[in-house]
Formats: sequence, C-alpha cells, structure tokens
Amino acid sequence: NATHTFTPGDLTGQSMTVQIGRPQVGGVVTPCTYAGVKVASWEMGWKPDEFTTLGLTLLAKTETTGTALAAATYLTNSAKAYFGPGQSIGLTISGTAVCVRELTLAGDNALADDRMCLGSTSVDEPLESGLRKYTGTATMEFSATTHYQQFLNGGEYPIVLSVIGSIGAPQAALTVTMNARFDEGTPNVDGPELIVYDRPFTCVATSMTNDGTAIQAVMINTQTTI
Repeated sequence: NATHTFTPGDLTGQSMTVQIGRPQVGGVVTPCTYAGVKVASWEMGWKPDEFTTLGLTLLAKTETTGTALAAATYLTNSAKAYFGPGQSIGLTISGTAVCVRELTLAGDNALADDRMCLGSTSVDEPLESGLRKYTGTATMEFSATTHYQQFLNGGEYPIVLSVIGSIGAPQAALTVTMNARFDEGTPNVDGPELIVYDRPFTCVATSMTNDGTAIQAVMINTQTTI
C-alpha cells in the first residue's frame, strides 16, 4: 500500500481541465471543455450505510465545444477506493469515541472570481483573497453533557475521522485529523423525541505558518501516485 498525506498548500498556478458530455435531444453528445479550472470549495458527507459523498464548486477560465469528447478511463477494481455501504467509520473527540449520526466536512478556498480587466474576455486566475475556512458539522444524540460542555468552555479540541473502505484487498483507508473549536451546539427540546442536535465546528491552526495543524488527510490505498 501507498500512503498519501494531504495538507492545505499554495493554489497559485494550480489548475486542471474538465470536460462534460451534454447529450442533445437527438442523442448527439456535445463536448464542453473547461480550461483553467480551480476548486473554489468542497464538501464531503457521511451517513450510516451510504456512500461517502464529495461535492465540488469549480471555477473555470474558458469554455469551448470544439474539443473532441475524451474517452473515460477507470481504475481497476483492485485499485479503487470504495467508500460505500459497509464501510467502517469512526470519530473521536479529544481521544474519546463518539456516536455520530451524520458528519459533513467542508472547505472554502476564498478564491476571488471577479478578476476581470477592461477588454478581457476571460477571468484572470482566481487567487486567494481571504482566509481559507475548513468547517464541519457532527449530528449527534444528546447522551451526555460532556460534548455540550466543550461548546460552553470554548477552547480547541482534536477531532479524528477514520474511514475504512468496504471492498478491496487490501481495503483503502482515510484518516482526517483536525484541531477544532465548536461554534454552536445547544440541544433544543422540541417534543418527546430523542434530542438530536448539530455540533458545527471550525478547524483552527495551531501554527501561523502551518495550516496542516488545522486539518490533514491521510489516504492509504494501492495507488502509488495521486
């Protein structure tokens, strides 16, 4: 297996090309190709016995329909990271395992998407124009005052998400380590049902020069490069 470690880094000069095949009514597929694409924001989500989800908000410099539709290629089954029904998911806060009904993690790269000059026909490279933001929400049952007290106390707490894929030999694994503060989290009583409440949190760096102290992801799979 190969280990891949991801931490926030400089996005300047980093871009990709994305293509979408849009089928017309008559069946002809129109290739729409976007160049100079950057990820403005992202969100991942986990629910019991469901696929892990990833949503991306993209910014592109140009669009054309003149590039031929590329043929899609896929990894072999043995190399895929399969995070779906049956995956093993665990979450700890301050080293203690907690029961979470749902979890979302999101990132906003604070890219300026309005860098247009007079006479330009496309936007200049979106650059960071603010502080990046990494946030999450853990949906939990109100089973003890420990977690609520963390919100009342303020401060920062280590959160670790561990995910092991459900298919593959060996199985892929993802670990996300965060240093976070809880921004909200008051359990509200709406009726006789079990109290289920959201615990929004924000990842906070412990070093002015290392955003990896706020959030870091480690993927272990059979891919030697990503």
